[in-house]
Amino acid sequence: LDPIGGSGQREQRGARTEPKAPVQNNKAFTVIPPNPKKRREIQKKAEAELAALEELRLSRAMSYVSINPSSVGGCLSLEEVR
Repeated sequence: LDPIGGSGQREQRGARTEPKAPVQNNKAFTVIPPNPKKRREIQKKAEAELAALEELRLSRAMSYVSINPSSVGGCLSLEEVR
């Protein structure tokens, strides 16, 4: 046991994770590198959402209408109407 009272699992758990990139610190700002695992998860989720959106657009798209011409309306000819 370590003096704090834990069983040392924190050190073991930390050793299995990906090594973190060093944090760059300037006087004006701090640059923290992105987490590649989290970025991959976000990218995968975004791609799935885009695919679902495209599928929704295709399902809601208006289909082409083709109707054979037929005479509808009154009994007057075009010349008589004018």
